[in-house]
Amino acid sequence: MSNVLGSVFSTYPVWEAMLKRSLAPFLFSLFSCVSALAAPTLTFATPNVVLSGLSPGGSAILLALSRDTDEGIAIVKPVDEALADGDSDGVVTLDLGGDPVLRSIWVGIDLATGDGAVATPPEFPLAYLADPLVSLDVKPTGDEVRVARLYVQAWWVRPGVGAWGLAQGDGGALDQTVDGDGQVAMQISTMEAVGGTPPPGESAAAGDWVVVIDPRTMELYTGEVEAGTSATAPLRLRPVVLPGSGR
Repeated sequence: MSNVLGSVFSTYPVWEAMLKRSLAPFLFSLFSCVSALAAPTLTFATPNVVLSGLSPGGSAILLALSRDTDEGIAIVKPVDEALADGDSDGVVTLDLGGDPVLRSIWVGIDLATGDGAVATPPEFPLAYLADPLVSLDVKPTGDEVRVARLYVQAWWVRPGVGAWGLAQGDGGALDQTVDGDGQVAMQISTMEAVGGTPPPGESAAAGDWVVVIDPRTMELYTGEVEAGTSATAPLRLRPVVLPGSGR
């Protein structure tokens, strides 16, 4: 059959050119669809952390928290970066200057799609916070994310916009709960912008993502805001286990 087609194209070169032109848009669309179906993947390639499978030409939010020690003193370091895919290859990287800290948790979210991935160094298995420990409170004075832990690092990610973050402890200056009640409540409006993200508003929106890490236990929570079931609870948090390393 191929010999026959080759003979036809050699006899009628115009047909070959027309066929190539007609197939080009189809093939481009096919490859675009395959690329769009690819889920983000977060990996380590020393000295870089690599977030791939993104929407080409878009941007992503990279979040992390590490816990290390220096002469017996705990050193906790957050990372939050807005990274642009300048060469439209669906990949962004962050240079760590070496290997990632052993006890570290990394989360990447594609701002175009809201899809995300998680990774930890191979020797550090990932553990998740239990679902009931994190909740969303919708209030007239400003929506809050509430965590039943003494101290947390939290981020709020809004696809198409950017991200905001805040570290807060029970009884801290921005804690909205009663001092000493064993939990932390953070208003979205008090969070700090990541990268060039505009200032946060006061309200949550369906499709938002919440990322919480307890720096003491190094446990992770990731959840997506979705429509609630009643007028008194118009929005709620749905826990989501992101693809990547974990247990």
